[in-house]
Amino acid sequence: MSCDIEAILREYDCQIKDNQSYLISMHTLIERLLEESGIQVHVVTHRLKTRKSLEKKIQADNVKIEKYEDITDINGIRVITLFADDVDKISELVEKEFQIDTEHSIDKRKQIEPDRFGYLSMHYILNLDATRLKHKEYSKFSGFKAELQIRSILQHAWAEIEHDLGYKSEDGLPREERRTFSMLAGILELSDKQFINLRESLKSHKENVEESVKRNELDIPIDEASLLAFINASELVSKIDEAIRLNLKWEKRDIPVNPSVIKMLKFVNINNIKDLNGALLKYEEKIAEFAYKFMISTVAKAGLGAKGMCIFNLALLLAGRSLSTDFMKRFMIDTNLFDGIQEGHQNALLVEWTNTIESLNIH
Repeated sequence: MSCDIEAILREYDCQIKDNQSYLISMHTLIERLLEESGIQVHVVTHRLKTRKSLEKKIQADNVKIEKYEDITDINGIRVITLFADDVDKISELVEKEFQIDTEHSIDKRKQIEPDRFGYLSMHYILNLDATRLKHKEYSKFSGFKAELQIRSILQHAWAEIEHDLGYKSEDGLPREERRTFSMLAGILELSDKQFINLRESLKSHKENVEESVKRNELDIPIDEASLLAFINASELVSKIDEAIRLNLKWEKRDIPVNPSVIKMLKFVNINNIKDLNGALLKYEEKIAEFAYKFMISTVAKAGLGAKGMCIFNLALLLAGRSLSTDFMKRFMIDTNLFDGIQEGHQNALLVEWTNTIESLNIH
């Protein structure tokens, strides 16, 4: 049975504004649901199928369309995840929150044979469920559909490159190019799995480090996880931070000191948490005094009340002990603390830093 193409296109023209409004509402709703579920994604996008693209689809021999309502992908929403296993998490969320057209929804990951590689993605055809349609903001969207694609950022890269190359079917490519396609798809799929493994490994490392710090087992290398765990667990850090805040009248902040402080610590040969704790104990009385004198008399306001700011000041104190301008300047350059500071201000900072160290009598 042939369809009336012009009638379908006229209906498309009449529905454009409503479809645009529907897409924005669905995009916003999906972003909110993801945020409430704690699922972090790379990006959520939407698109309205163009008139030209719709006409081409209707005229295609392999597509059976008789009326406007048969078209399920006029409204398109795409969720690109950071990790491949988030696709299933989002799928569970979508199936719980929306009405799904199961007949037209496809899990393309299951269409590929186990010994083959290719395009991986989850495709849903969505409708707002009856509960949401009762809400005033959604009531006008009864009967509206949207195609939702969910895929990882690496799966997305594969699909975009595949599309750009004009690859339509295996039969359309020479044998060697088919092999190359298959190998590249396999590499991306393997990379997706390895990124998941890396995420879990880092999570495990963070948990192990936190437990070590709680047990006061501090002979562990300094990295972001161990430093943050130490800052959160150390009463000594909290005590010195509080002294600095009181002296400078800074408000307490929940954000931790910038991880760039790790580079500062390593520059002065503090490479593990045990050494850091020892240095804090040794210079406990001097750190707050140094912070007050140096910060109050210069434009330097690093830390501004952040948790662990005493560690930043400890690194400056230790780097300045030598009173060697060359060493101190190299410290500032190598740790990027001079970035964006004009040379004249750099020299003034070095002078003030030196004067502060001399006043503490610790060199």
